[in-house]
Amino acid sequence: TRTLKLILTGHHDTILSLAASKSEEHLISGSADQRIKVWNFKTGMIRHTLHAHTDYVSSIRITEDNKLFSASYDNTTKVWDLETYNLQREFRFPGEAIKCVLVDPRTNSLFVSSTDKVIRRRTIHS
Repeated sequence: TRTLKLILTGHHDTILSLAASKSEEHLISGSADQRIKVWNFKTGMIRHTLHAHTDYVSSIRITEDNKLFSASYDNTTKVWDLETYNLQREFRFPGEAIKCVLVDPRTNSLFVSSTDKVIRRRTIHS
């Protein structure tokens, strides 16, 4: 039988998304409380809380260059620097709530899917 290693608490509503950095330094959670928590992967302590969106944080992705992409029901996807925790860019999308975000560095593309059954693509760097 495997034992439970950590129990992380700190959000005030349902956790909807998780991501871990390749270095296993960060564990990131996105929640219906509109916040993103950055956790220490080994200790489980909260490193930082991002007051990220005005609605549910539905999806998060970490890129190789330590950027965090967060998508929300508020129709935005935001780009955060995980070293400074600063917001670097915001993409606003038409349509309904964003459910999922995907970053493809090979094509410099940001993809989002939404509750209106549509996938949208944007260029990350112009």
